[in-house]
Amino acid sequence: MCQLLGMNCNTPTDIGFSFAGFRKRGGMTDSHEDGFGIAFFERSECSNNDKANDETANDSTGLRLFHDNRPSHLSPVADLVNNYPIKAMNVIAHIRKATQGQNCLANTHPFVREVWGEQWVFAHNGQMNSEFIKLPQVLYLTGLGRTSIYKQINNNTFPQPISFGAKRIAWRRVDVQNWIESKIQARGQ
Repeated sequence: MCQLLGMNCNTPTDIGFSFAGFRKRGGMTDSHEDGFGIAFFERSECSNNDKANDETANDSTGLRLFHDNRPSHLSPVADLVNNYPIKAMNVIAHIRKATQGQNCLANTHPFVREVWGEQWVFAHNGQMNSEFIKLPQVLYLTGLGRTSIYKQINNNTFPQPISFGAKRIAWRRVDVQNWIESKIQARGQ
């Protein structure tokens, strides 16, 4: 399982000490040798391009993101980050222990996605692709038809789906598996 380091503060704070210890877990004091990443939001002063000589400056936050697929305790990228004076309010760091997928830069965390015009940073432990299943998989696993599934949902006798947006729903795999197991146990009583 991967390891995470997170920090959320109300004032910009130095994460150097915590990161120095954390990066050692990437192959030196632990077996997490399949890459690392760190993302943090830093305050920056940006001048308004239209009024470059004006005294109005725009306080904003910029995102810095560093990845390396080498063990963090050996990584020159981690050396750079360790020597960089990070003063941030939000930090997410991740060291990877691959259980699936190749050891490559594309599989290192944290990930960044833009949603609603803002950058969002996230990392996870585990395999996200198998956590949720869509209706065809639910039908296959249960042997039920679509109408039967929705009747049981309406009667609160089948797990509720989770909405991920307009016409996008899925079930937690574990909920469906628990429902199947309860049917098997009820049959045996």
